Amino acid sequence: MATSPITKQDDQTGVSPNCDSRDGAQVIWFLLHTQEGDGDAQSLAHYLQNADSGVSYHYTVDNSGTVIDVVDTDKSAWAVLSGNPRSINLCFAGSRVAWTREEWFSNMQAGIDCAAWIAVQDARKYGIPIRTITPEQLGNDEAGIADHNAYTIGKHKGTHTDVGPNFPWDYLNSKLAEYNEL
Repeated sequence: MATSPITKQDDQTGVSPNCDSRDGAQVIWFLLHTQEGDGDAQSLAHYLQNADSGVSYHYTVDNSGTVIDVVDTDKSAWAVLSGNPRSINLCFAGSRVAWTREEWFSNMQAGIDCAAWIAVQDARKYGIPIRTITPEQLGNDEAGIADHNAYTIGKHKGTHTDVGPNFPWDYLNSKLAEYNEL
């Protein structure tokens, strides 16, 4: 029986001004992002708490198993343009689109475990199916778990390609299934 992979979780919601009301929009997506920089969950959260950054995520996660709650999931974080009111967004701190599959495992396997755990919990809370979806499915407003790239392709908005072509979706799917059994 699996237990939470999170080793430390710190609720810092209410600090970042970079959020809005969902204005009644239904949450249908749980989206993954890369930082494209160095740092850990706390340093990324600190950046997101600065009004001048103009960006935010609901969660930052790192490979130590640390999770920082940055924006309350009942609010809209600033991560995916017009998709913000309909999505929950998690960013892997210190991650890069260009990582190979092996780099994802060596640099972020524990973070992926945490992301899967959080995705299952939030999917249950908001009625999101616990399944990954393609860009085409996202573009058709089907609910599920995807990444910023799926939003870019599916909605034809923006230029972001994260989490990148080598992200281990098969591993994430296995963890989603495992945690959904609990």
